[in-house]
Amino acid sequence: MGEELDSDGAKMAARLDLPSKYVIIGEPTENKLVAGQKGTLVFRITASGKSGHSCNPEKGDSAIHRLIKYIGQWLETDWASDSVFGQTTLNFGKISGGSGMNVIASTASVEGIFRVATSVNEIKNIIQTLDVEKIDVDYLSESEPIHLYTVDGFENSIVSFGSDASYLRPLGKILLYGPGSIDVAHCDDEYIRISDLERGVQDLENIVGKLIKETSI
Repeated sequence: MGEELDSDGAKMAARLDLPSKYVIIGEPTENKLVAGQKGTLVFRITASGKSGHSCNPEKGDSAIHRLIKYIGQWLETDWASDSVFGQTTLNFGKISGGSGMNVIASTASVEGIFRVATSVNEIKNIIQTLDVEKIDVDYLSESEPIHLYTVDGFENSIVSFGSDASYLRPLGKILLYGPGSIDVAHCDDEYIRISDLERGVQDLENIVGKLIKETSI
């Protein structure tokens, strides 16, 4: 529950007293075991201004114009990279503001997410150097890049998408595996091939069998 938002379900599950040693999370990993996952930094940027009639721009202060200039700095910034996790990436996913085309906007905001390759604090430190008047940055959620558990006999990969892995670590060693590709996730024609589903069943049986053997050693 809540995996696409704030992972409330995973956070609650992590507080349960479960005798678990491993957790397998299903994600579209192209039938590969994930060895590492980038972190995330979810944010909201809010710009403040002064409303007025658009025929007198000098008498107002457009929050939208201010926001556009500010996020332009973010798009031109070289965010940190890592030899294992690659480049930190940035996406502005939702933008809003203003009350009409002929009105100078008094407020504007944008929400987005970093896929963090190094550390959340490093990204925050860079953001502080881009400080602008009448701009507020709020951090809604965050997680660090993590290395995940793997077993022999499977191709591994590093992924940029997020999951509940960071929050479920109190329950045991985390494995990330599943059929399907992130390349078509959240698309109108999202799909999973039947052959990949069938292979996923066999792979999961194999993975669980290996984990059972590990616990019995």
